[in-house]
Amino acid sequence: MAEETPVRIQLIKREMAVGAKVGHAPGISVDMMTEGPMNVDYRAIAKSAWKLMKRFEGAKSVRITAPGGTDITLDIHGREFETDLEIKNGSMGNLPAGEIWCGPVEDGANGIIVVDGSVGDLGAMKKPVRMTVVDGHVDDISGGTPAVLKKLETLMKVDDQARIIGELGIGLNPGARITGNLLEDEKAGRTAHIAFGNNTDMPGGRNSSSTHRDFLFHRPTFEVTYEGGRTETVIDDGEIVK
Repeated sequence: MAEETPVRIQLIKREMAVGAKVGHAPGISVDMMTEGPMNVDYRAIAKSAWKLMKRFEGAKSVRITAPGGTDITLDIHGREFETDLEIKNGSMGNLPAGEIWCGPVEDGANGIIVVDGSVGDLGAMKKPVRMTVVDGHVDDISGGTPAVLKKLETLMKVDDQARIIGELGIGLNPGARITGNLLEDEKAGRTAHIAFGNNTDMPGGRNSSSTHRDFLFHRPTFEVTYEGGRTETVIDDGEIVK
């Protein structure tokens, strides 16, 4: 249930505080273990993840577009990417694994996100949800179904920082499918997700919200601007540019 998210976040923080390696798997299923994202070559995914993270070194900002209508620019200057393909002492990773992420600068995101995949705790979207982001804050939510919009308006008011950007994630797992369970969805190749809420466990993160909610979209293109002004497309229509 969505209401248990704040409690789960506090539990994870306590576990990491004592140096535990936390494998976080809310909602994992037998099918994920035997047929889907757990039954893949994790060494190959890790190799791709580390190469992609290397390409974000020195990045100042990234413009993300997608066929569904997403067009948003994020300030990621000084915000290091991490991956769940290696869990260190005192840290956590979701299982199934297969993504990289960073905590963008909290007041440095502007544009539109069109969520044509799924939303954390709410499942797959029957109708795309459109989110307007101004200076890192969700300014407006529209589209979707009436039931989804009503629920989102409640969830995004959990506290003052629930509407502030918290994460940029990129899915890399070829075995992950869009099922409505974000634990799997956010790992799916050719997808990206932007989350709002807590990011204090990410390098540089300053959003201390009691909640964290992901919004996923398909086939993103990433145009990165680096220190010095150079730009490079590192992902095109969901595929990593070689």
